[in-house]
Amino acid sequence: MAHRTQIYLDEGQYQYLKDLSSSGGKSIAGIIREWIDEKRKQRALRNYKKDPFFQARGIFGNGYSDIAKHFDDYLYGDKK
Repeated sequence: MAHRTQIYLDEGQYQYLKDLSSSGGKSIAGIIREWIDEKRKQRALRNYKKDPFFQARGIFGNGYSDIAKHFDDYLYGDKK
């Protein structure tokens, strides 16, 4: 389902989008939608990289013989 919205742009912003639109053969709305999608993907990737499971990649096979017993310590740090 699509939602219609309205935004206010200053003259420079509007002219920039208008130039992109005419040179790229896309509508201004299409350009804005693409930028939003790109930003959402960047944010998702950035959040993914902060995940402890992602950060723990590669620890298996590095000599940790007790990984099953102490996986919380390896993922989240020692809770003394």
